[in-house]
Amino acid sequence: MPAATLWERLIARARRRAMPPALILVPADPLGGLEEAVELARQELCAEGGIPDCVCPDCRLQRTGNHPDVRVVVPEGKISFKVEQIRDLREEAQKPPYMGAGKFFIFHPAHWLNPHSANALLKVLEEPMPATHFLLVTSQPLLLLPTIRSRCFCVPLPQTAEPPEPPEDLRLLWERWRNEGTETSRMQFLKRLSVEEYARIPRVLLGLWRADPSPLLTSLAQGYLRIFASTPPTFSRQLALECLEAGPASVKPLSTSSI
Repeated sequence: MPAATLWERLIARARRRAMPPALILVPADPLGGLEEAVELARQELCAEGGIPDCVCPDCRLQRTGNHPDVRVVVPEGKISFKVEQIRDLREEAQKPPYMGAGKFFIFHPAHWLNPHSANALLKVLEEPMPATHFLLVTSQPLLLLPTIRSRCFCVPLPQTAEPPEPPEDLRLLWERWRNEGTETSRMQFLKRLSVEEYARIPRVLLGLWRADPSPLLTSLAQGYLRIFASTPPTFSRQLALECLEAGPASVKPLSTSSI
């Protein structure tokens, strides 16, 4: 029997709730890594030992992106994480988990930490709280400060498979929107897309894009993480996706008046 890979050993540690406090996850695909990071958090928080298709409360919340102890952190600045953003996160990291066995902060993409925001994060990594984990996802780990790298275990992720084949109904809705360009076809596509598991949406969009490299799909895929991670779970995912149509640079958080 071949020896377990580093990733398989890490999954085993997560199931034992014995993960290191800080990890750098390095995907082979520049767009990858989020699904693996979310799955790693699920393995540790799952009340049933990380079994596939688990329906425990922790797993159900994670599939919808609503788990209070799993936070995807994306840059609030145009090209980097803001220092204020990291300082606010430090306060949150000092609090115990709300409901799970641990708390996870997933940075994506982590190489957008500039020297100032990286140094702010370093203060948290130097004195980690029990059961608090930082997962830094980046395909370019050498862009991280050496001081950050020295405090994290670096784990290469398995080669990412081809993007999942988009569901047939979603593909047909995309073709209808592209061909008709009507408000009805647009709403139907975004409504269907919004019910996918949140960590899967970027790769579903990539699968559509490879078959049809539309600039609109490019905009949706590039901006999805920013708007969804910065939008409270109580907001509408469909409305969040609609905000991406003008491109990532124009994305702004939704307000409660939009609901």
